[in-house]
Amino acid sequence: MDPLILGATSGGALLSLALFAGRLRRYWVWALVAALTSIAVGLYLKSISIVAPLSGYSPDNLWLIIAWIEFAHLISISGLKPKGNLGLLAFFGGAFVSDIGAAALIAPFAGSSKNRGRVALTASAGAMLTMGGTPATLLFGNAHIHPLFAVVLALVVWPKGDTTRDVRSPMTQSVRDTSKEKWILLSCLSAFFLVKAGAPQFWVISGLDIILIVLIGPRKVTTPWRKEIYLVAIATLVAVAVSSGATHQLQLACNALVNLFGGLGAGGVALLAGLFSSLGGEGAGSLVLAQSFE
Repeated sequence: MDPLILGATSGGALLSLALFAGRLRRYWVWALVAALTSIAVGLYLKSISIVAPLSGYSPDNLWLIIAWIEFAHLISISGLKPKGNLGLLAFFGGAFVSDIGAAALIAPFAGSSKNRGRVALTASAGAMLTMGGTPATLLFGNAHIHPLFAVVLALVVWPKGDTTRDVRSPMTQSVRDTSKEKWILLSCLSAFFLVKAGAPQFWVISGLDIILIVLIGPRKVTTPWRKEIYLVAIATLVAVAVSSGATHQLQLACNALVNLFGGLGAGGVALLAGLFSSLGGEGAGSLVLAQSFE
C-alpha cells in the first residue's frame, strides 16, 4: 500500500475525527474508540508494531499536560476568593495560575456573561507571558512571544469593573481558611520561579498538584478524568500518526504552504493550529502540534 495512504488511514484520519469529537457531549468516549481503532488498523496494515516502541514518539508530553490539567482544575476548585479589578486579576492570574484556572476562578465574580467571556480572553492573553500559562507555552518553551503582543490582546478584551458576586452562579468554596489561600498562592509563585530557573517541569507541576491536594483537602478534591481519558486517547492517536508518518506528512504540507505563499502560508498554518485547539482543546491541540511542528 502507498505509504501516504497508509499513514493517512492509520493515523491522520482517525486523529482528525477525534479532534472534531472534542466538542461532542461524550467526546472522551469517541476519542477512545478512535484510538483503539487506530491501533487495530495500524497493526493490521503493519504501520506500527507491538514488539518495538512506536518510532519517533515520546510520551513525556502527555504526562506533562495531564499534570498541568490537574493543576488548572485544582486551582479552579481551590476556593480562592478573588478581589479587585477584574482585568488585572485575569491577566496576572492567567500568567501565574494558568488561563483555565484563572478563568474558572474569576469568571463567576465578573457579573454578565459577556464580561465573563472577557475575563477568559484576558486570562488567555496573560498566560502567553509565562511558561506553563497554557499547554502550548508549556510544550513550546523556546517560543518567544513579545509581552507587548499579549498586553495589546488583553486591552482589546479587557473586562469591566471589579469582582462582584453573581448570585446566578453559586460557587462552592472548598477552602475556608484564609491561611491556606496564602499557602496556595505562595506554592504557585514558588513553582513559577522553579520552572523559570530550569527545574524539571513535570516534577515541579506534579509536586504543586500534591501540595494543592493537601491544602484543599483530599476528600474535597475531584479530578477531570474525562479530559484525561481524552488526552490519553489523543496521545495514542498521535503516537500512531507519528509512527505511520502522518504527522511528518502534515509537517511537509505546512512547510510547502510557507515556502509557496510566504506570510500568507504561515497564516494558514496558524489557522490550522488554532483549529486543532478550538476543536480538541488546548491540551489535545498542543499534543498534536508538538509532534508536527518545531
